[in-house]
Amino acid sequence: HDIREDTIREPPDIFGHAAQVMMGLFGDEQAEQAEQVEQGTESEFYRDLVLDFSSAESSPESKHSVGDDSSVPSQITALLEKVRLQGKMLEEQRGVLDMENEVLALLTERLEKDTNELTVDHTALARAASRDQMHKVDIAELEDTLRAASAQHAKILGINQQLRADGGGPARKALEQRKTELVARRARQDAQLRAEACLLVADYLRWRRWDADEQADYCAALAGLKAEKALLAEVKAAEVELRAKQREWSVVSGRAADEGGGSSGDGDSGVQAAATLPWLSAQKNLKMGTLFRSEEMTNVQLYIPMEIAQQTVAELGDLGLIQFRDLNPDVNAFQRTFVNEIRRLDEMERKLRYLRGQIDKAEIPIKTATASVYARARTHQEIDELEERLAEHEGRIQQMNTSQETLNKRFLELTELRHVLKETTIFFEEADSRGDGGAPYQEDAHLLEPEAPEEGRAGRAHLGFVAGVIPRVRMGVFERILFRALRGNLYMNYAEIDEPIRDPVTDELVQKNVFIIFAHGRELLAKIRKICESLGATLNPVDENAEKRRQDAQEVHNRLEDLKHVLDNTSYTRRTELIKVSETIEVWSVIVKKEKAVYYTLNHFNYDQNRKALLAEGWCPTSSLNQIRFALRSVVERTGSTIPPVLTEARTTKTPPTYHKTNKFTVAFQEIVDAYGMASYREVNPGIFTIITFPFLFAIMFGDLGHGFLMTLAAVGLIYAERFIAGKKLDEISEMFYGGRYIILLMGLFSMYTGFVYNDIFSKSMNLFGSGWEFPEDTNSTKVYGEFKHPYAFGVDPGWHGSENILLFSNSYKMKMAVILGVTHMVFGTSLNIYNSIFFNRPMNIITETVPQLLYLLSIFGYLAFMIIFKWASNWDGREAPSILNTLIYMFLSPGTVSTPLFPGQGPLQVVLLLLAFICIPWMLLAKPYMLRYEHYKHLDEGYTNLSRENLSEPSPSFEGERPEDPSPASTAHEEMNHEEHFDFSEIMIHQIIHTIEFCLNGISNTAS
Repeated sequence: HDIREDTIREPPDIFGHAAQVMMGLFGDEQAEQAEQVEQGTESEFYRDLVLDFSSAESSPESKHSVGDDSSVPSQITALLEKVRLQGKMLEEQRGVLDMENEVLALLTERLEKDTNELTVDHTALARAASRDQMHKVDIAELEDTLRAASAQHAKILGINQQLRADGGGPARKALEQRKTELVARRARQDAQLRAEACLLVADYLRWRRWDADEQADYCAALAGLKAEKALLAEVKAAEVELRAKQREWSVVSGRAADEGGGSSGDGDSGVQAAATLPWLSAQKNLKMGTLFRSEEMTNVQLYIPMEIAQQTVAELGDLGLIQFRDLNPDVNAFQRTFVNEIRRLDEMERKLRYLRGQIDKAEIPIKTATASVYARARTHQEIDELEERLAEHEGRIQQMNTSQETLNKRFLELTELRHVLKETTIFFEEADSRGDGGAPYQEDAHLLEPEAPEEGRAGRAHLGFVAGVIPRVRMGVFERILFRALRGNLYMNYAEIDEPIRDPVTDELVQKNVFIIFAHGRELLAKIRKICESLGATLNPVDENAEKRRQDAQEVHNRLEDLKHVLDNTSYTRRTELIKVSETIEVWSVIVKKEKAVYYTLNHFNYDQNRKALLAEGWCPTSSLNQIRFALRSVVERTGSTIPPVLTEARTTKTPPTYHKTNKFTVAFQEIVDAYGMASYREVNPGIFTIITFPFLFAIMFGDLGHGFLMTLAAVGLIYAERFIAGKKLDEISEMFYGGRYIILLMGLFSMYTGFVYNDIFSKSMNLFGSGWEFPEDTNSTKVYGEFKHPYAFGVDPGWHGSENILLFSNSYKMKMAVILGVTHMVFGTSLNIYNSIFFNRPMNIITETVPQLLYLLSIFGYLAFMIIFKWASNWDGREAPSILNTLIYMFLSPGTVSTPLFPGQGPLQVVLLLLAFICIPWMLLAKPYMLRYEHYKHLDEGYTNLSRENLSEPSPSFEGERPEDPSPASTAHEEMNHEEHFDFSEIMIHQIIHTIEFCLNGISNTAS
């Protein structure tokens, strides 16, 4: 058939012609295949057609069926070739059409995108027009506000004129003063409003030149400003009402203070006694932001929106200036608001601990990050991503550990099998060599090896054997159990494995032995296998044929090589993964710990379900309120929240916590003091005096010029290296030395000074100014006495060094010096109570506590220090110097009697001092409790019982209608903070007894030590 080129685009006609040809040549079967071509199975048709044609061409029957015309198959072949070519052309045409369709689809998509962009631009223009109209409305509102302010100002001027027309008096003066304040405030408000209007107009002019994104940002900022102003107005209204309530409380409290004139003495910051001296009030109002006293604290309440609670607490935690109170003390830890988040973070911590354990096990160093990496708070999305990364790393490490453990077990099995095959081969070769060479006659040779070689081989064939590996430490027990269990009916041989084998479970090196046991009978072999399994032995199958054993050994060797290669690759991949984790695991750990601390703090807050917000209470330094407000404002700006957190100051009668603001120089000294005890709120801080007393007392003990110089050099080196060490993670000892670098510096400097005083440099004396003692040069005596000429210029005379009585002199001198310094230290510490009593307006404490304590110390231990100094200052040439220790002892045993007096009238003076010390004990014990009891009953008689609790718990008139029937957690916490402690005379008396006994005994023990 002729095929025209215009039929290329019509494949069904071509295949129709081909189908007719096949029907005429081959019959119905080929016709059915032609119909399948029309149904889209061209490829199958080609394959079947070629197969049928080749078969028809090769078989004589097919040739006979088509006749003798040999040109018909060649025509069919040509026709099929043309069909095949046109099919390829059709496929190419289809590819071109598909490409054109894809291009058309891309163009259509681009057209739709352009259409959407045009729609968005049109919408943005419409919004810009509406915002333009909104700005015009805002300007109109500002103008109305200015007009209202002017009207209010005119009204105030009218009231002023009426007051001037009135007669005047105290009321008029108060109103004039109030009017002046209002006018000044209104003027400030007017100026502020005008400034805001000008800024708004300028912003409006700039807004007209902005694009759509800038206009949207500006509108969002303006909406936030309006919301902030509305909240600020509400807060100012609440502050006005609070000030009014505070004025009522101050009037009542002032009246109670004037009439009562006393204090409860319980350490609270409640109603105190009026000052008797005019300068005491000024001393009380002095706000010292130094280390002398703790920082003044303020109780604050925070209203935090739920959507920015996590970011807010993270920012305040980085600031470190607020101590939050737990407002849910009765709620179980598992029933709090954020318990699910804490559980989630606990799981992340578990994964981090697992990864850290794997890193430590692999002996990979962990990279430490700088402090700047931890500064930023993470978002919820970042925490989710971190959780996914930890899960991925843990899964991969666990999968590799499982694979490595499986491979290690297989490697251990193959290694043991290799040694078993090696040792058993050696054993069988030795046995064969002994059997072939002829062994000497033995009585028990017939048990295993009969005389005839053939019979010997047959006899060995009836024996069975068990081979395996067992730990070397169990070898002795293994032999004894086998011998007793089988009653000696066995033959065992074993050999030690030279190389240690690592246990894949415990990862420890184990020494093992290879054994082979021969026995007769299945029962004995089964019993041997059970004993081997019970003792932890590994059994391996070994063939009796030497050639088979050799093949097994070669196969085991090849498998070990392959397995070792796989193990190396697995170990390398695992180590690479752990190295990647070690670079950031420290940062991840800090992030998770920080987030957990944030949610732990959030669980301390009250959750308001209606307003979707959190209510928090805590203490912060008063001087840091502006820093906290700035931190809250930065959170709002960073998160873009429309509702900012609100911070207010709350009134309370609870004692605030103690907070000392330190720096890198004073922090170490303050930590030493805090380790022994924390000072009460606003009391004198002993830490400021410890800066001098601690290193100086150390120098008195250590005193050496050379060693002090080395200590000073070490401290200077640590201080110089601050910029290199700061922010890095150190071990415990290094951290301790680095943190106390300034203490070491002062200890070194003071030790150099006391080294000059002791005249010591590396335990050697220095003769800088010439000794004041002269010793005779030519003498035959074994003991030489020096002659005193003049005192040494500074410190201890070098003539004492090397003398026989140096210990008598130095011990007596140092002991007396220690007594003087210790008594001075105790008296100075007790005297600080005077400053505390003056600062807290508690003059009664000076009379009932400080004065008897000072008299007790000075009458006994101050008298001891006076006798030491008096004895040093007196010239005892030609007289016997009295013993101060005996004088003090007999002061109590025989009052008024002094065997060797220091000065005239010493006996009667000791009696007076002793009586004064005994009088001070009941003075300290009874004066303060009974004074507090008297003031308490005086307040009860005057009707001021629970004054602050009644007033503080009573609701204000403006909120009576809104007070809920059931107290909320916040109101409960408020009542708790304003609750006064109950007066209990027995508790006060017990506390005073303990305090008196401790003070008296501590004075004696400190002086003795």
